[in-house]
Amino acid sequence: MEVLVQSIVLATVLTVLTTWAWSVVNWVWLRLKRLERLLRQQGLSGKPYTFLFGNLKESSRLLAEAKSKPTATPDDIKPRLLPFVHRSFQTFGIHIFILSLCVALIFPYSLTLACFRPLVDGALMEF
Repeated sequence: MEVLVQSIVLATVLTVLTTWAWSVVNWVWLRLKRLERLLRQQGLSGKPYTFLFGNLKESSRLLAEAKSKPTATPDDIKPRLLPFVHRSFQTFGIHIFILSLCVALIFPYSLTLACFRPLVDGALMEF
């Protein structure tokens, strides 16, 4: 009888751990790769999703680089304000997407930015 209870407890623990592991893999990898594939099918382009941190390293580097240089004209604030989005527009064209995963526990959801350049330009002109 004791062996049966231990078997049931072990099976339950393994089931819970497997379910939890699958949901984590789905959260940090599969769902974002699926979203990336769907956005590409709709005609958007962008950098491929990289595991867990996305484009955070490149975005941080571009932001530090933009802050270190003085702005050429006061009207052209886009490269200084959003350097990663500006570089993505230059590289991929008008219709882009940017995938990243916020690793903070406060907001554990994927952040997707799908942009159309005239809308971003118009919003920044009002700013």
